[in-house]
Amino acid sequence: MAILSRLRVLLLASSPEELRPFVRTCRHRRLAPGWGKGWLLEGADFQGVGLLLGMGGTNPEFQAAQAMDQYSPDVVVATGFGGALTAVPPPTGLVVAEACWRLTSDGRRLQPQEFPPAVPSVAELVADLQKRRLPTVAGTLITTAKVTAKASLLPLVAHLTAPVLDLETAAVAAAAQARRLPLVAVRAITDGAGEEIQDFLAQIIHRHQGVPLSRLLPALMAHPFRLPYILHLWGRSRRAAWHLSAALGHIMEYLSRLRIPVTGARRGGKTFL
Repeated sequence: MAILSRLRVLLLASSPEELRPFVRTCRHRRLAPGWGKGWLLEGADFQGVGLLLGMGGTNPEFQAAQAMDQYSPDVVVATGFGGALTAVPPPTGLVVAEACWRLTSDGRRLQPQEFPPAVPSVAELVADLQKRRLPTVAGTLITTAKVTAKASLLPLVAHLTAPVLDLETAAVAAAAQARRLPLVAVRAITDGAGEEIQDFLAQIIHRHQGVPLSRLLPALMAHPFRLPYILHLWGRSRRAAWHLSAALGHIMEYLSRLRIPVTGARRGGKTFL
C-alpha cells in the first residue's frame, strides 16, 4: 500500500466566517465558477479544498458526497461553529467528535451516525491540542435539520459527553462512511449552554442557509433592540473562529504525522494548486 508524504484534505464547513481565518494562513485561491463556493488550499503539511455547504443547506449529504467524489481526498474534516448543550465545552471552546448523532425528523429521538475515524485516538488528538493551549474537549456532535431549541433536547442528551449541536456533521459523516473516507469533526462554540439562537435569526438561517447581511440589516432596522445580541454573537464568533483556525492548523500537522495511507476511495492524481 502506497503512503502519501503530502496529505490531501477536504474541509467542509457552513459559512465563510468559519473557514476564512484558517484560509488566510494558507496559500489559497477561490474555486472556479461551477466548482462550488470555497477555496483551493495549500499548507506546509497538506493540500486540498475548503468547501462551503451552507448552514443546514438543501441536501448537505449530497453536496458532501459530490465533493468527495470530485476531489478524491485522503481525509475529510467537517468543521465550523456549534452550540453547546452543557457547560462543557464553554463558549469559544472546541469539541472534537468521538461520536455523531442525528435528530430524527419528529424531534423525539437521536440516531447514531457512524463514520471512519481519521485518528487512532480522539483523546490523544485532544491532548495534543490542549498542549497548544487550545480549549478542546472530546465530545459528541448532534446534527439537526434546522436550528432547534436546546431546552427541548436536554432530556435526549443526558447520557452523552459534551454534546454540541450543528446542522451538517451527520450528513458529512454519512457520505464519508459510504466512501470509507476517514473523518475528523471539530466544532467551535458560539452559543453556550442555556443560550438559545433567537427566533428571528433562526428563521434567516433556515430560509437562506446562512446570515446574509442583506437579510440581517432589515431585521435589525425593524427591531433595533436586537443589535446588542447580534454584536455579542459576532464577537463570540470571531473568538471561536480564531480558536478553530489554530486547531485546524494543528490538526493538519497531526494528520500528516500519521501519514494517512492511500485507500480505495482515492482515484486519480488531481493537483489542487
